[in-house]
Amino acid sequence: MSFYGDINQARLADLLEVAPISAGRRLDRMEEGGWIERIGNPRDRREKQIRMTDKAEKTLDKAKRVGDQVAAEGLSGLTEDEAKQIISLLRKVRGNLTRIVDR
Repeated sequence: MSFYGDINQARLADLLEVAPISAGRRLDRMEEGGWIERIGNPRDRREKQIRMTDKAEKTLDKAKRVGDQVAAEGLSGLTEDEAKQIISLLRKVRGNLTRIVDR
């Protein structure tokens, strides 16, 4: 959600490749935990937008910093070209595994 900004539940479910009802249940729990809030869409009264709370934004920022540090440590000693190559190869592996799961 951070990347996409406020987003409706159907679009979020589509991005996550889950059924809207499954996304709804997860969002209910996230809302109860104070991670997201549902707000009205000013262009469509029937629709609710999902927005991350400050609590979620702060936690995401911390997680990104940790992820960046882990990536830097994992790629240390590699040239820029080697780092790009391994990242490209790992993306291919992830794509292959995603296709297996989707079968």
